Amino acid sequence: MVAGAVGGAALALPLPDTFAAVRRKRPRDSVHCLAAPDRFKVKTILVSSSFASFSPDGARIALETPNGIELLDRASGARAPVTPPGFTLAGNAWHPDGEVFVASGPAADGTGPYLHAVTLTGMTRLLPAHPGAARAAFFSPDGRKVAFTYVNRFAHQVCMADWRGGALVDPRNLRPVEPATDPDVGRVMGSLAWYETRAFSADGRRLYFASDLGAGMGNVSIHFIDLKSGNRSRVTYDEGFAEGTVLPPDGEALYSGITRARDPAFMTMVGGPAVPPFLGFAATPTLHDELAARKLTLIGNGDVLAVDPTYGLRGRVVGNRRTIAKKLNEPVRRGTYRMIACAMSPDGTELAVAAISDVGQHVVLLRRRPRTVPPPMRVRRSRTPPGTVPLSAQPIAAVNRTMDSRAGGRVSLSLDGDLDSGNFQMALDNFSSDSVHVFAGTAQFQTAATGAFRHVADVRRVGVESQEDTRSFYRADMRVAWQGQTGGTIGSLSRAGSLDAAWDGTRFAGLDGWRIGDRGPRAVPGAEPCVRTSRR
Repeated sequence: MVAGAVGGAALALPLPDTFAAVRRKRPRDSVHCLAAPDRFKVKTILVSSSFASFSPDGARIALETPNGIELLDRASGARAPVTPPGFTLAGNAWHPDGEVFVASGPAADGTGPYLHAVTLTGMTRLLPAHPGAARAAFFSPDGRKVAFTYVNRFAHQVCMADWRGGALVDPRNLRPVEPATDPDVGRVMGSLAWYETRAFSADGRRLYFASDLGAGMGNVSIHFIDLKSGNRSRVTYDEGFAEGTVLPPDGEALYSGITRARDPAFMTMVGGPAVPPFLGFAATPTLHDELAARKLTLIGNGDVLAVDPTYGLRGRVVGNRRTIAKKLNEPVRRGTYRMIACAMSPDGTELAVAAISDVGQHVVLLRRRPRTVPPPMRVRRSRTPPGTVPLSAQPIAAVNRTMDSRAGGRVSLSLDGDLDSGNFQMALDNFSSDSVHVFAGTAQFQTAATGAFRHVADVRRVGVESQEDTRSFYRADMRVAWQGQTGGTIGSLSRAGSLDAAWDGTRFAGLDGWRIGDRGPRAVPGAEPCVRTSRR
């Protein structure tokens, strides 16, 4: 009886209205309305600072400033310097006991930078028997290990050491290669990439680092090493320079400054996603770091994104560049900021982001509600991965060799000197590392202790039929000196964009647009304002 009544009522509706009722869906909010754990809002601005690291109890923040590293007491708001100028930090710089943090900076005689243990009462240099520069040091969650980047002449090495009695013991090179003698061309070319240690995972089982390994010219992605197996995995594949790496206590995301939601123009000024990095160990310190530090060109990288910490998927914008720039009230041309993900507070509620532009540099604290923070992961003991070797204090040998590739062609290398004063050359003769992409041409960097450099390159991708793919090349002719005459041009043409720039004595000026890459902005959640659908 009831079933018949229901059926009769349905048949009583006009036929179009019946189908409309079936098709009607519940209204949805826009894709840019983020889930509660991703809703960060600007809370605090820490002026005149370029990086931050929270103490384990969250009561203090170590800040990179022009005056050196300063400690901010959050209760009183007082800031006090604890190092001379020139010192830098990494995100998890503090030991879990909160009594000491590690930093990188010059020695009293101006050499370095070297690693130092810093307390309220003074500093102690670490690894004094190793003469190379070191940076980007931080503790493992269990406090037993310190990861850092060591520069042996020109090679950037990913390293780890034990922390015992306030000193670093048994330092290890996690990716050992001797570029002058190693017979494997792939390993040699990989050792000439740029590397920088970034963070341990919250459970201590992974070590994350940044590198241009496997990326395009001027591109830096995030990778990790599984500390049990020693295997390396690449996390992000975005065009541009991934600035900073933050792993929260819950381990459910990875935060970094990434271009995914923006036009690839928000990259380092020089770049070529369609061609591999050439002498990346020298390219990043000069074409990115030196020009960015002196604010001589447009260098931006989009927004702060949260992504899956294993595969780099499910990206969503949690720190919108435009929103942060508006809060800072420091508009710059085209809104170009370097957005660097620095650190997260121990309770997972605050994300420190550095916003650096032509007109200022500040750390912005983004905050989310405490009840939206997922529970923290269990901290495990961090291991030394297999395949490591003791970190050598001896300088690596100069390289002067020609190597054949199993995939075809050959590469000639001439590498001599230190990173800040050397001559580095590469010549590619129909060279391929994967049997798919073939390259020819030359690239050279000459560096000087003053920060000046010379960069000349003419590298192209060779086509199977035409022997030259004119749509994909990288060319440069630069002379950059901070004292005396400076001049030059640099250009790059990749799959769907071009870049040409000239030095006018004060800054680089674009001549033919800034578009670099093969795509436009992607529809990344959080990139635009949230629009909620009204419900009746």
